[in-house]
Amino acid sequence: MQLTTTVLLFHLMGLTLGAGAAFLLDLVIMRFCVSRRISRGKYQIIKYATRVTVIGLGLLWYTGLMFLWLMAAHDPEALANPKIWAKLTIVGILTLNGLYIHSAVLPVIRRNIGSRIFDGVSKSQKRMMLASGAISTVSWITPMVLGALRDLDLGKPFVEGYLTFMGIYLVAVVCAIMGSFTYHWWTRYSRRLRARKRVRIKYTVSL
Repeated sequence: MQLTTTVLLFHLMGLTLGAGAAFLLDLVIMRFCVSRRISRGKYQIIKYATRVTVIGLGLLWYTGLMFLWLMAAHDPEALANPKIWAKLTIVGILTLNGLYIHSAVLPVIRRNIGSRIFDGVSKSQKRMMLASGAISTVSWITPMVLGALRDLDLGKPFVEGYLTFMGIYLVAVVCAIMGSFTYHWWTRYSRRLRARKRVRIKYTVSL
C-alpha cells in the first residue's frame, strides 16, 4: 500500500509539472508569439517550459508503468479496464507529439527570434504547428480527467469501452485543432484591420 501511495504521488507530480508547463507554453506562444514578435526572453520561457514538460512526461511514463506492474502483481483483473489502456495510448500520442515539437517547432521559434512565429513558415508547417499545440493541450487534460474519474466504468466490453474513450478523445482533439485554427485566423484578421486603420489615420492626417 505504501509503495502504491508513493507511486501515486509521483504520478500526480509528473502530471502537474507536465500539464502546467504545457499550458504555460501554449499560452506564451498563442498570446505573445503569434501576433507579436518573439523576444529572446519569451524564447527562454518557452525553452524552460519544454524542459519541465519533458520531466513531467518522464515521471508520467515511469509511474504509469509502475502502476501496471503493481496491478499485474496484486490485482490482475484491474488491467481489463479499458480506461487504463486509453490513458496509456493518449500518453503515447503525447510523447510522439512532444518529439515533433522538439524537432520541428522549437527550431522554428529559435530561428524566428525578433520576428513572428510563423514568419517564413509554409502553410502546411503552420497547420502542423497549430495542430501540435492543440493535441498537446487535449492530451494533457484527458489523463487528468480520466485519473480524477477513478470509478468511471462504461459497463461495456473491453474493445467497445476502449474505442469509446478514444472516440471522445479524438473529438476533443478535432475541436481543439479547429479552435486553434480559428484563433490564428482571427489574430491575422485583427492585425490587418489595425493596419488598415493606421493607414486611414495617416491618410486623414496628411489631408
